[in-house]
Order: sequence, then C-alpha cells, then structure tokens
Amino acid sequence: MFNIENHNWSETRLRVRYAETDQAGVVYHSNYLIWFEVGRVELCRDHGFNYREMEAEADARLPVTSQGDLSHQ
Repeated sequence: MFNIENHNWSETRLRVRYAETDQAGVVYHSNYLIWFEVGRVELCRDHGFNYREMEAEADARLPVTSQGDLSHQ
C-alpha cells in the first residue's frame, strides 16, 4: 500500500467482481463479511503486526459480531 505516518486510519481498496453480484449488479450481502476480513488483515499489517501471530501469542481475537444494515441505494 503506502507509508502511513499517522496510524489512526487505514485504507484498503477492493474491486467488486462480477461473480460477487447478482444480474442487477447488486453485491450479494455475504461478500461484505469477506471484505471485512480483508480490511482487518490490512489494518493489522498497516499497524505492523500479523493477525495470525496476534491470535497465537496474545490469545486475542477480533470477531465480526454484527453485520448490521449494509444495504446501499
């Protein structure tokens, strides 16, 4: 990605693939959970640590506990 001097935020860009949408071009809702995981891993990398190592060494988890309303108009 890029060098972040201020670690208060992180940005990850993904391209929505055709297979992740229905025929109307609307993203199927379960794909958001996959993208949350991509964002979580990239956030960890941007802050200098590995998520898998954090789980093993600190016995810590960052679960997605709610999907909420992800509909977009």
